[in-house]
Amino acid sequence: RPGSDAAANYAKLQSFFSLIQTVGSPVVGFLLDVCGSRNAFAAVFLASAASYELLARCDTMEGLYASKLPTLLQHAFLVAQAVVAQSVPVERRAGALGRLMMMYTIGATVGPAMGGYLGAKGDFRLGARLAALGSLLSVVLIIFFLPLSSSSNDDDDKDANDDDKKAKKEKKAA
Repeated sequence: RPGSDAAANYAKLQSFFSLIQTVGSPVVGFLLDVCGSRNAFAAVFLASAASYELLARCDTMEGLYASKLPTLLQHAFLVAQAVVAQSVPVERRAGALGRLMMMYTIGATVGPAMGGYLGAKGDFRLGARLAALGSLLSVVLIIFFLPLSSSSNDDDDKDANDDDKKAKKEKKAA
């Protein structure tokens, strides 16, 4: 059947990508615990930039597979959720997580649409290069604007407990 090789190759590539992402989730969780949110965010976006740049340069199936290897650390949403959990008071956390999800969903919709549009105009590599540049810009923004966070679970638990106690006191006072 025409196209069946392409479909099978795509399915294998997507399965490989999913496997790498599955293995990477606990790795990024470990980075969050050991290195803190800021450093984990920087690592995640550097990995994304590497993945997108490899994708822009590849012209073989092996190159496509290689472009998926850095996605082991491509878990920006996980890190963003941790930042929200650490920095937003308990009473506003659910709303902040909802807005975070909305923004990531918009990005996951607009990004591929832009890549498809650029590809249809004849430059199949430009979308990946722009994504790599956007990821590098994210690293710069993180370094300059995201404060260092504690990498100790004890401190995080203490902060969460303090937030919970504060919310309960405010509720009793009301």
